[in-house]
Amino acid sequence: MLGGGTGFIGSRLRALLKFEDYDIKVISRIGTGEKHIITWCDLARNGLPENTVCVINMTGEKIMNPLKIFNQKFKEEIWVSRVGTTAFLTDIINRSEYKPNVFINVTSTDIYPKDVISSEFCPCVKVPNNFFSALWYDCEKAGSQVSTEVRHVIIRSGTVLDKNGGYVGNSYIPFYLGLGATIGDGCQHHPWIHMDDLCGIIMRSMKCASICGVLNAVSPGIITNRQLSESLANTLNRNVKFRVSQGLLGLLLGIERTTCLLEDRQVLPERARQIGCEFYFCDINEAMKNILRC
Repeated sequence: MLGGGTGFIGSRLRALLKFEDYDIKVISRIGTGEKHIITWCDLARNGLPENTVCVINMTGEKIMNPLKIFNQKFKEEIWVSRVGTTAFLTDIINRSEYKPNVFINVTSTDIYPKDVISSEFCPCVKVPNNFFSALWYDCEKAGSQVSTEVRHVIIRSGTVLDKNGGYVGNSYIPFYLGLGATIGDGCQHHPWIHMDDLCGIIMRSMKCASICGVLNAVSPGIITNRQLSESLANTLNRNVKFRVSQGLLGLLLGIERTTCLLEDRQVLPERARQIGCEFYFCDINEAMKNILRC
């Protein structure tokens, strides 16, 4: 069962799972009549479908949507879409007579403190000090209430790179037109991961019965925002000539989202590598070439 199965990451993951002949149910707010779609109301009424072996939750409102004012109303929508759905799925699993083997919850590396190098063996922010660290802290806390009969995996993802959305998808046209820019001065470190590597970690977590706990889904190749921007531009045979100032970002996204984007955060996948997760794209330039098929 896949929460967020029609989104940026979920669509790709669902395609890979279908290729391996898994029967996937996608949780949706609206019923479409399609066999693979199940609504939240259906889940509340009927519980998990028979023979559910895995529940993967990637549900959530898009946080950096520039068309949404970052006010209290939008914050509540984000909270309900992420913490609320995690708590709901946890409760559904706990009430099910026949429980899945594993519950996988995809969160974010924004849970880690800024200005330090963090891995799975480092503590996250003990006392959340902003909206984002509090969001992911509460999201993981909600999932941690799942029954001990169920294997629980938390995958903390960096920025996911793929041509169909996210940073690359949204930046492609301006960068192609020669309008590529860094965020601020671009010196802040930026955890990232290729879509294929993220899906590989999720699928390995699903299949391997010994995997539980926290995994960082980030490339071992630590880069700055400037390196990320220049890699995309260079792959398109363009240059990065501009920078988006903190003031302009603040006008577009609000102070809190701007602060989050400008924070320096270095994250390593130490435990993920120890347990055998493979990272095929550790070099940002090779990753960009693969994504844009250059």
